[in-house]
Amino acid sequence: MSEATSTFSDRLKKWRESQGLTQSDLALRVSVSLSTIQRWERGDLPKSAELLALDALGFDPTWALTGRESGKLPASLQTIVGQTASVDTVSIPHYAVQLSAGNGRSTADFNELERLVLPADWVRRVFGRPAAHLVLAGAAGTSMEPTIRDRDLLVVDTADRRLAAGRIYALVVGDNLLVKRIDRTLRGQILLRSDNPAFPPEELTEDLTDTVRVLGQVIWHGGSLE
Repeated sequence: MSEATSTFSDRLKKWRESQGLTQSDLALRVSVSLSTIQRWERGDLPKSAELLALDALGFDPTWALTGRESGKLPASLQTIVGQTASVDTVSIPHYAVQLSAGNGRSTADFNELERLVLPADWVRRVFGRPAAHLVLAGAAGTSMEPTIRDRDLLVVDTADRRLAAGRIYALVVGDNLLVKRIDRTLRGQILLRSDNPAFPPEELTEDLTDTVRVLGQVIWHGGSLE
């Protein structure tokens, strides 16, 4: 198949394979389900936010959608590009680790995967927090359902570590990474609650308190509708 007649799905598959990525690898990096990647490679188109995530990995959406590199857009699109080229952007680090909405995951894999570049104004309007304090991470497990689902993408504000009752936080407890809702008893004890009633609350006992590190408040989540 020639480049001129290639489709988005053809180009995505060609790029993915050139990077040595399986469909599962790409799903993890973009924080979508495996079936979503499979649909893209069968002809479905990603949403705008998903295209941004692919772009952050080095996949050129312009080439994928039009067959032209970013610098070779049709004349009819040059005006639009010129209007958006001066838009202020911010980069938010995306960590490869998935925070456990379950019984905990090891901290061994806590390293930066890439940075997601987004319009600064959009970040201010959607998140309402300084971009310099925001990080992205995935969720794994079902203990926070229906609020947070397995493989959801989370935005964490690392400047907010006060453990306010009723809010959801990303924490390191011992060697485990967790995402839990905070509750406090009348005696001031801290409880880690799951939104899924199948998972009982866990008390932060005195011997665990010294091992707790608050990564920040979870202020946004999103994921596949499947």
